[in-house]
Amino acid sequence: MVGHCLRVTVSSASPAVLATVIAREGILSDALGSYLTSLGRHQVAFTYTGPLLSDELVESVRAAVARRAHVRPATVTISPRSTTGVGVDMAKEPALVPVFTQESAAHHDHSAAQPAAKASSQSSPSSPWTVAAIALAALLILTLVQLKIRRTRRPHKS
Repeated sequence: MVGHCLRVTVSSASPAVLATVIAREGILSDALGSYLTSLGRHQVAFTYTGPLLSDELVESVRAAVARRAHVRPATVTISPRSTTGVGVDMAKEPALVPVFTQESAAHHDHSAAQPAAKASSQSSPSSPWTVAAIALAALLILTLVQLKIRRTRRPHKS
């Protein structure tokens, strides 16, 4: 698997405070998912190991860290997490397989009107958020039903 092992380093008079502010705001967790924080003397380093990131995402991380550190983005360094080892030689990586080919384009014509596909009763939710929303709705309905049952079972005091 090809991925990134990056270190984002920024100078700070209060490294612990800056690390806390960035963690609380969720700047890096939103962009990277998981990362590690290392505090040094007058600097903070955030290390990331994971799937490849776009250049735009890496630059947005640099800009976000710079904003919270009150420095120019150019002063936030992006470097390899480790300078030892052989690294990745892109010339040795396998070629990407095209997802869309001329042959598949000939068999996949969007210009003709197609009837809307019916939803299958066995289709799965499109995201974990959908599953969570359904589970939350079911839990809310069950709670309301339980409250209604409890109220109807209580003897009324006269």
